[in-house]
Amino acid sequence: MRATAKLLLFGMFMVLGLMWVEEASAFIPSGGSRLLYYFSKKSFAAGAANDSAQTLLFISNTDPDNASRVGIKYYRGDCGAEIGPVFQNIGAGATLRVDVAAEAPTFQEGTAEVFFVNGANAPIRWDRGAGSSVIIDFPLVTVVRLPAAFLHSDSRTGSGVITNNASGTTFAPTILSGNFADPSVITTRMAIFAPGTVSGTVSPDRTVDVTFRREDGAGDATLGFDAQCGRTQTLAQIRGLGAGAFQSAYPNGGVVAPQVNGQQKGIVGWLVEVVQLAGVTDIVFGQTLQGVGTSSESAHP
Repeated sequence: MRATAKLLLFGMFMVLGLMWVEEASAFIPSGGSRLLYYFSKKSFAAGAANDSAQTLLFISNTDPDNASRVGIKYYRGDCGAEIGPVFQNIGAGATLRVDVAAEAPTFQEGTAEVFFVNGANAPIRWDRGAGSSVIIDFPLVTVVRLPAAFLHSDSRTGSGVITNNASGTTFAPTILSGNFADPSVITTRMAIFAPGTVSGTVSPDRTVDVTFRREDGAGDATLGFDAQCGRTQTLAQIRGLGAGAFQSAYPNGGVVAPQVNGQQKGIVGWLVEVVQLAGVTDIVFGQTLQGVGTSSESAHP
């Protein structure tokens, strides 16, 4: 190959390489300015007593260069009481570890909301938050981790206070989806939370629609469900069936799909699955429900 051709090819590779580096270095924050966590201080074992579990919240500031501040609001599962917000500083690249019992000692179950604020405790654009809740179930000697659900601010590359809470980018999903398995072996519980229009609030309308389908896509049934503030119920209870009838209707499991019905900001949710096998201790798993419907292309990931 002649020298001029080699130089031409080398130049092309250099240009392509620089273009790739430039594209790869582009960064739009896709974390949350609002993080929502399910918590429980009660074991998932049948007949468990209060305070038989512990929930730790892990709150991460993924910005390695800039510190921030958060407010933490606790909602009791039945929406009968709220605590907070409790404000804490968070360092650059740091993670806070918060024991729910220390800040909401009387709440057995519910939702915690974490939102980033400025020095005056006003909610700000800080789409670099991430985290999860870890539930330690003492009777079952098990741990389950549930990723936090999160909402972006009104300007994912901007700074300062959130000025437009009506922006579609600030909305939670409008439709959620989760899979559940064979009800004869796994009891699945669901918690739903409808965030309010502004940080640190819950929607006044908390009755959502929930659709059930078998694994083959048949057996559609849509019912209203009072989500309250993250209080779990079994899928059989939500479907309005006894355990045996629910197993007959969905023998191999299926899909559960909550969707908004008047909620202004969307909904988030979690499934907690208790595996019950004869002769062994129950095993607990969990999942954050996936958002499959949105009001804006630039909303939740």
